[in-house]
Amino acid sequence: MGYELINADGSRVAFCNKKTGDTFDMHQPHPNDILKVYV
Repeated sequence: MGYELINADGSRVAFCNKKTGDTFDMHQPHPNDILKVYV
């Protein structure tokens, strides 16, 4: 369970994996970012 935030250019700018506790966040969310949620 978690999510990924993908920038408009395809780079991964943020993610959160609740299973492992890994989190990564580079910047504030941008309107063009794509949020991918997974379980």
